[in-house]
Amino acid sequence: MGRTEAMKVTLEEQLSYSLRRQQVDAFLAQQLAQLPSGSRLLDLGGVKHGQRGHSRTASQGLQVTVANLVTDKGLDLLTDAAHLPLATASYPAVLCSEVLEHVSDPLAVVQQIQRVLQPGGLLLATVPFMFRQHADPSDYGRYTEWFWSENLQRLGFTQIVIEKQGLFGSVLADMLRHWWQQRLLEGSRPRRLNRWLLPRLMAAARRRALRFDQQHAQHRVWSSYTSGFGIRAHKPA
Repeated sequence: MGRTEAMKVTLEEQLSYSLRRQQVDAFLAQQLAQLPSGSRLLDLGGVKHGQRGHSRTASQGLQVTVANLVTDKGLDLLTDAAHLPLATASYPAVLCSEVLEHVSDPLAVVQQIQRVLQPGGLLLATVPFMFRQHADPSDYGRYTEWFWSENLQRLGFTQIVIEKQGLFGSVLADMLRHWWQQRLLEGSRPRRLNRWLLPRLMAAARRRALRFDQQHAQHRVWSSYTSGFGIRAHKPA
């Protein structure tokens, strides 16, 4: 590998971690840390190896069952999330992170989650909103907080909390990050100045985006943008 290619790899690694992913990781780390050590957790759509982002369920001291249709990154249960071969009320907690946009009937999956949760059980989910389409193998939809709130209530969930993960600033910063990332992938030469400057520009853009979002959390327009949602809901005890 030549020096130019090595520079591309380094920059690509630095640019591949989106602000959206950073916010998802922060939400999951905070929520999973609240589960008692040793708790059983069903991770729908998760993988054992090559996880995106920095959040790791295994590092939380949980007994994790990874369920997925994809086998190349490790799993415990090969299954379609809409037809779980699990007993009713068999898990105290279910994680479904960045998965529901990839299924054609997300509410069928939520119904299955509600079924396998024990009374009082916890659903943790993250879903994108203003984020690029990304087939895995398909990408079906983006839904508002009203969609999730009303349908979770209809399906029997209570104590529903839906957090916006980043506002206008975060959405804009990730678009800028992706533009630079694509320039590298399409062969733009990463000159020495870019190698030094781009990571610093992106770090500054992230900080400015997060500060902007915090300052405009109640703004009628800027708060109407979001990269996605973090969802916490309970099955009634």
